[in-house]
Amino acid sequence: MSSRPLVKGVLTLSTASLLVRVMGFIYRVLLVRTAGPEVVGVFQMTSPLLRLSSALVSLGLPIALSKTVAESLTKRDTARIRRSFKASFTVVLANSLIATAIILLGARVLSERILPDSRTRLAVMTIPLSLVFMSTSGILRGYFHGYRNATPPATAQVMEQLVRIAVTASLTTRIANAPVESAAAVIMLALGVGEMAGFATLIAFRIAQGRSESHSRATVEIRPRDTRQSSFTIVSELLSVSLPLTAVGFVSSISSTVDAMVIPRRLLIAGCDSSEAAVLFGRLSGMAMPVVFLPGLIVFPIATMLLPEVAASAASGDTSVLKRRLKQVLLWTSGLTVAMSLAMPVAARPISMILYGTDEAVKLIAWYAPAVPFLYIGYVLGSALNGLGKTKVVLISTVAGTLLHFAVLCYTVAIPSINVYGVIIGDTCGFGLSAAINCAALLAYTRRLATKRT
Repeated sequence: MSSRPLVKGVLTLSTASLLVRVMGFIYRVLLVRTAGPEVVGVFQMTSPLLRLSSALVSLGLPIALSKTVAESLTKRDTARIRRSFKASFTVVLANSLIATAIILLGARVLSERILPDSRTRLAVMTIPLSLVFMSTSGILRGYFHGYRNATPPATAQVMEQLVRIAVTASLTTRIANAPVESAAAVIMLALGVGEMAGFATLIAFRIAQGRSESHSRATVEIRPRDTRQSSFTIVSELLSVSLPLTAVGFVSSISSTVDAMVIPRRLLIAGCDSSEAAVLFGRLSGMAMPVVFLPGLIVFPIATMLLPEVAASAASGDTSVLKRRLKQVLLWTSGLTVAMSLAMPVAARPISMILYGTDEAVKLIAWYAPAVPFLYIGYVLGSALNGLGKTKVVLISTVAGTLLHFAVLCYTVAIPSINVYGVIIGDTCGFGLSAAINCAALLAYTRRLATKRT
């Protein structure tokens, strides 16, 4: 099992992510200049609802499917791949249609009672277009990742952004002259059209792959065991892997929400006034945290491509390949993140000045340096555990890290001499604990696997 597919996949996804981020920056500039900050603000109020709906609809099935496809390829079991893909796609599509009905029927309640501005109503009613294609595209991405083919997801990602920008640019006059509520809905519509383009791109790749496979003599055996599996059994197997991942996503979402509520209040206890607390929280979340996530351009693709690699290695029972792949990826991740961690205190001022035109975030960026390796190494280890089907361990490590984060945060932020830096201390402790739990679980698994082999 050569490392070339892994390296190629990581480079493909990283390049696409960088390109999409550049286009995303251009898109945000276009929106602000044509629609104005008020329209953008109303549109942004609906984004959490779209993300939450997508998580509920998808149920973590894209990752579960990626794992299943990788395992089935190793066992030369094409029947299981087809059945798992159809089952996952059907479940997500059905969930999307149910969510669409709920959103359309409850648009008034959502906009007037749950979201902070009633002018989000039209944008909320436009969410289903994005939701259906975003969720079903996730299944297709999981399918291609299972094949360790990063080109279709990367191409679709770029296509989504291109179409979104093109549609928005073509409607700039209408957006500029429309009421705030209507303009926000048009922007959400453009997002939906972009998701539709990404879905069409993935479908085109899927059809092309199907034709290629039908003409190939390398078609592999179909296991009788899987031909007798019912759709319910297949869905149950997928959900046993995916539901803990869904819970992980909810824990992360809840953590972000609670952070936004708790941190300003603890800063008030530390002696800050409300204005100062808002400024400090803004610097932390809006200036320091984006720098911390810069290595994600490379590390997140590494984790994405690692999952099917690990699943395939485990399915084949080749412990040596599994260990070699894990060591290789951890070496890449450790080297990248430790290097950035060492550079952050020195580069904090140039980074802050270049990105924000001010040195207000310098100390915050420098303080985050020790957290970076823990964050990304823990994330990669978690991806490896997901590939091995140990999703409950990832859920446990996430919950444990989050609880420690809150405990440290609540105690330290209220200390006047520490204030907002207590959040960074809490993050570092939480990331460290999660990484340690993931590492211990992965070591235990590989040792058990080696013992069985001997």
